[in-house]
Amino acid sequence: MSGNAEGLRVQCYTCGNWYDAEDVTIPLDGYIPFMTNYEYCCGSCGTETIVKKPASFIQVIITTLANLQASHIYHDPPETCFSLQDDIIPFVWDHWDMICTKRSKTGSWKNNLATKLATETRLFREEETGSQRFGLVDQDLSTIGPRRYESKAVPTRSVGRMKRRLDNSQVNSSATKRNKSDAPTSKGLSHGYPLEHPSNKDGYRYILAEKDPHAVLELDPEEMAGRPIPPELYRPAMATQVLLALHDRASQLRVGEDRLTVTGDKGYCMVRATHGVSSGTWFYEVYMADLDSVPECAVRLGWSQSLGNLQAPCGLDKLSYSWRSRFGTKFHQSRGKHYSESYATGDTLGLLIHLPNQKTQTSKLPPTHKDKALIKFKNYFYFEERDEQVDEFEKTLRPLPGSKIEFFKNGVTQGVGWTDMYAGTYYPALSLYRGATVRTREGGEYSYHES
Repeated sequence: MSGNAEGLRVQCYTCGNWYDAEDVTIPLDGYIPFMTNYEYCCGSCGTETIVKKPASFIQVIITTLANLQASHIYHDPPETCFSLQDDIIPFVWDHWDMICTKRSKTGSWKNNLATKLATETRLFREEETGSQRFGLVDQDLSTIGPRRYESKAVPTRSVGRMKRRLDNSQVNSSATKRNKSDAPTSKGLSHGYPLEHPSNKDGYRYILAEKDPHAVLELDPEEMAGRPIPPELYRPAMATQVLLALHDRASQLRVGEDRLTVTGDKGYCMVRATHGVSSGTWFYEVYMADLDSVPECAVRLGWSQSLGNLQAPCGLDKLSYSWRSRFGTKFHQSRGKHYSESYATGDTLGLLIHLPNQKTQTSKLPPTHKDKALIKFKNYFYFEERDEQVDEFEKTLRPLPGSKIEFFKNGVTQGVGWTDMYAGTYYPALSLYRGATVRTREGGEYSYHES
């Protein structure tokens, strides 16, 4: 977060406008003035969100020197250069968790800071040669923001080797013709999720991780240098909005930047939402934006459990239930039955699921995944989880008495599609054929309100 000598300010990356902290409606805990490693969207440009990104060492130094300069601005005369050992390093250490996002305290970080201060002369100046006192070349603190000091301007080393199970094309896709950065570029996040990420496939699932502020495990940075980071220090990063998942989708599908719109390509394949439900009554809407762009476009909408096949239409197996645009057919276990009239471009479909509380359910808390392997991919951490064998999992499925799925077309119920479905956690699921485009409304303002 950026700021001025008086307090915090945040800059919208889209429009460039600045907002005082008291005018921002979302929490700003864990931020200090003059941070540049964040992406903020103001309410005028869309849903108000702020996402902290991993900071490069240059961004860490800029934040540190700016705060030190602001705290000495009323001195006579104002101080603009500060001691590496007495001022800069202690400030970074005291604010490590806030400004060194997702960095481990390896034994070399002090040397890295000193090297950047000495070599990046376009940004930093030394008061006198050999004095070890440094300051900003541009002392106008009002210009410090994410649009000026974005991380792509800070070249550093390439991403290291990943586990063999990750697709090599994913690891090396952006490595060859441009310099890597210590952190993703300004386009590296979409509503808090990295655009370059490992996808769920080949029997493995990848869950984005964030540092757990409540972790009780303490590590000696010198002892941990070069060793794997214990997964106990991290927790799954939970999205604050229900959106289309970027990782839990077939790679052929094109998800829009708003993560509410998706376009198909060639054969049927599926995308699930970021959140699932296991009890209660839940509803989401889908607007048919374009089912006429190419001949024979089609859509199947419904609900799917997490192990449902992404490279197939929803309703293929025991784990999903769907409603098709053509002929209004409903599907489960690849068996189609006539359900309603068809739907087309311009229609708005509602999908309701009711799941009674299960007597055998012991906990509604999501899994912590702290017993899984923690891997690093494109400067972000992920828990790696091996999928259960689908065939074995399907043998454990049991019907949930009283459960039901009901579909609506333009606010009019089409009747109950299924009852007594298999118990489990269900995610909104969209499968598209050829060039169909749809837009979801999940947890927001619906076109038709169903009581």
